Amino acid sequence: MRSRDDTATTSPRGKRRPWRWVLVALLVPIGLVIAWLEPDEEDLFELCSKQGMPTIYRSVEADGYFDGLTNNCWGCWRYLRNTDYKFIEFSLSKKRPDFDPITEPGVYRVSRIEAGSPQCDRELTEYYTEAKIRREEFERNNWCFRVERFNERKARYGYYQQRLGKFAYSPITGSSISAARIYFLDHEADEILAESTEFGLTKYPFFQVSSFQTRRVCSDFRDRLGKRGIDRQEVIKPSKEYRQ
Repeated sequence: MRSRDDTATTSPRGKRRPWRWVLVALLVPIGLVIAWLEPDEEDLFELCSKQGMPTIYRSVEADGYFDGLTNNCWGCWRYLRNTDYKFIEFSLSKKRPDFDPITEPGVYRVSRIEAGSPQCDRELTEYYTEAKIRREEFERNNWCFRVERFNERKARYGYYQQRLGKFAYSPITGSSISAARIYFLDHEADEILAESTEFGLTKYPFFQVSSFQTRRVCSDFRDRLGKRGIDRQEVIKPSKEYRQ
């Protein structure tokens, strides 16, 4: 048998406590705000379809180019692979560890030349050809790498990126759509050869390991928008003499 005190302190069956309604009233608008701020793939698609189309104004012919996507372009020599370029230039703004083949800051030109030349750089060639497929490629073509260091860029043409910031951002989840302008430049004429705007959607970065963050870009909509981006060899075409 319950005492009078027990009866007084027991809530009637089926009656909700007022704090539950307060909690619901708070969560609903918060959820609506999160959904409104959260960028999604349709937002990305709209930006890509309206602003991201690539344009080529003029194409040129050259033995190589300057890669200006970053001022610390470690490993840029890899971009010579599967191309007919003779060289690539890039800059290192920071000193690299001593066990790397190129360590000092500066502007570098890495060229593929005939193996056996006194200009061959043994350290970089051995570093690059550690992988069997690359070693076989160099042996088949009788290549080695030549490394030159300059105080400033020498190549007439360059390939660059200009970050344009975030077009959409959720401060709650961290999801964002960022943009970058990719462009090719004729340094001598100070003329833009080609350009495009690349958009990228990153979802929930606060809840992902940084090296495994998923990212969607305009190229992912190729079936709906057609070809995206600009191939380097479409704008800066390898010299015919070198291709022969």
